Amino acid sequence: MANISVVNLTSGKMNLKSMIINGTSISVGQYQIARLQTVEFDYRDKDWQSFSDFIMEVETNGQTYKVDLNKDHYFGGGQYRYPGSGSKVRYILSGLSDDKKAIQINYAYNSPDLDRYKYSSDLKYLKTA
Repeated sequence: MANISVVNLTSGKMNLKSMIINGTSISVGQYQIARLQTVEFDYRDKDWQSFSDFIMEVETNGQTYKVDLNKDHYFGGGQYRYPGSGSKVRYILSGLSDDKKAIQINYAYNSPDLDRYKYSSDLKYLKTA
């Protein structure tokens, strides 16, 4: 069962260009995510408590957007909030800014043993590269 998902709630399709967790490149291969679609990946190289950084890069309408979050700047939350073995996380691409320079990203997480996700009220932004 996959422990990382990316959900596209924006009004258009997104090309997931890259995702790097703790220095490990997740094989995404220019994955196209349609509006309202969810894609899933598996990352278990490190335990969720050993998290160091997360990088995601997406493209839409010819423009590339990127977020680079280290442990000190990652989403707020409690136990299981970091990607890795022993957690499940969901990145939610929720909208494009009016000036088209940023994509808002929301976040949900929990133990993989539980059905429901906890949400983080912390928002981050993928910005034009």
